[in-house]
Amino acid sequence: MKSDLKYLIHNSSLTFILRILGMGLGYLIAIYISKFYGAEVFGRYSILVTFSQFSIMIFSLGIPIAVVKLTSETQHYNKTPVSDYLVRAAVVLLFSGLVGSLLIYTTSNLFGYTIFHDSQLPEALKYLSYFFVFLIFHNFGTQFLSGTKNFLAYSLSLFIFPNILFFVFLFLFRSLQLISEFYVLLSYLLSLSIVGLSLLFVVPLQKVSKEYPFRNLIKLSFPILLSSAFLSISSWTDIFMLGTMATKAEVGIYSAAYKLATITLLVILTVNIIIAPKIAELYHLNNMKQLKSEVRNANRLMTYLTVPIIIVLLLFRKFLLGWFGIAFLSGELVLILMSLGFLVNAFCGTVTHILNMTNYQKILRNLTLAMAILNISLNFLLIPKFGINGAAAASLISQVFLNATAVYYVKKHLGFWALL
Repeated sequence: MKSDLKYLIHNSSLTFILRILGMGLGYLIAIYISKFYGAEVFGRYSILVTFSQFSIMIFSLGIPIAVVKLTSETQHYNKTPVSDYLVRAAVVLLFSGLVGSLLIYTTSNLFGYTIFHDSQLPEALKYLSYFFVFLIFHNFGTQFLSGTKNFLAYSLSLFIFPNILFFVFLFLFRSLQLISEFYVLLSYLLSLSIVGLSLLFVVPLQKVSKEYPFRNLIKLSFPILLSSAFLSISSWTDIFMLGTMATKAEVGIYSAAYKLATITLLVILTVNIIIAPKIAELYHLNNMKQLKSEVRNANRLMTYLTVPIIIVLLLFRKFLLGWFGIAFLSGELVLILMSLGFLVNAFCGTVTHILNMTNYQKILRNLTLAMAILNISLNFLLIPKFGINGAAAASLISQVFLNATAVYYVKKHLGFWALL
């Protein structure tokens, strides 16, 4: 048990440090773009990044997360592929990526002019369409590395190398006097594409005799896609509905408080990266005793590291919100409610990954759909009466609902309480 905890702490620490370094590089890139190109270009770049991340999630079809699960099972991967699931996953992703690229290109004017009201954005989205397949394979390659438990390569490929290459291209283009804003977007797309292409040489796309049918791959991955989509919808609902039912100033205050609260997610996300393939492996081996132990260790680690962060956020909430300006102090209750929601997330931190990694992904799909509906309904009821505090309360209740029901279903189907 101690060795299991040591494994978890070692890999979580490594991934956490590299994630923090990646965030630091990301902040430096943001400062560089803002300083040399201005707020408008940085805003357009931010829209492109958000749009690309959402599109990658949709057109990856949940396959990269399914690959984490399959790679953790010896019947499919045992140092080398046992079945042809990787080849079939790559084929599906290639087709899906090309479809996504075509759709992004053909709808670029719709999104740019009609939705975002930005005359420059259609050209930026066309740039994205040219590189979109490579971005899909970057997601595929990094998740394969996670499945093999090569967390150093995973973290470097996801957090470090793309940002370093981004900096290199920014400096290179500027030194060549290529200062158009599209070279900023090109730098971002090239950096991810190069790492994505490199990962194709790491993923063993070799032919093997044992087949893993396309039908089984889609059956496994599609509920994961829907769960990811519903979770994303839930996370964006607050901002979207505030944008239609509150002032832009209130949206800004809410967003600032939310950004501060999400600092706590760094620990949760990092530990979940490490534990997910382990859960799949132990479930495949039917080692429920160790699975329970691993989950408890992960939840303890999340909670022990998250609680101090939340205490700091709550004690210094006025000081931290004051960084954004005096008006942002009205987001105090939002920060408190958001922090409590993420604390619940830490207590039950692995439950959604347990369902995804133990063949209960359809249950998670249903729970995330219910959560999205609940969140939208609560926002509709609470925002008119309580404004940004109502939106924060809706988010807290929705998170408690998802985690509590997921804990119940883990107990029902796997026989243990996935709590601290």
